[in-house]
Amino acid sequence: MSGLVRALLVAAIVIVHAVVQALTVLGDPVPIVSWGFAASVLLSVAALSVAGWAVVTLVWRARWRWQGLAWMLGTVILATALSILSPVLPPLALLLGLIVVPAVVAGGTPLDGFRAFRRHWVRHTFGLLGVLALIVVGWAAALVLGLFVTGFAAAVATWLVFGAFGALVLAGWFERPRHPVA
Repeated sequence: MSGLVRALLVAAIVIVHAVVQALTVLGDPVPIVSWGFAASVLLSVAALSVAGWAVVTLVWRARWRWQGLAWMLGTVILATALSILSPVLPPLALLLGLIVVPAVVAGGTPLDGFRAFRRHWVRHTFGLLGVLALIVVGWAAALVLGLFVTGFAAAVATWLVFGAFGALVLAGWFERPRHPVA
């Protein structure tokens, strides 16, 4: 599969995921204890996990491994749970996922990710700081979109920004296990 085809598939995944996420907030749901809200949250978590995993497998040309999908899902669930406590905590789960998931995708264990971090701690630290900067830019973009665009279009636009940033991070980060630098 050529690089252009792969890039178009990633773009299609980002667009479809943005529409699915926007559909989960259609009707401006209120976070209450109800089956409808719970189904919306589960759909959102599942869509984010599957979209992230699909991008990873396309960009990295990896085989579909259920362990990698499980760790991706675990990262999204942890980020979701932390977001209930505070909106500044989900990046911690995402950074942890960037350490663990590449090692699992490469066929190793989660501890292999921490070993790689220890071996190349300067490169990983700068990479994580770059991801944090991108998260801040994404939040700022979401705020600006929330001010100037409303409704379904705002939700789609916000998830397009998050999806594009996420695809960039996954493309850059998941190349690390394949090309280790001593």
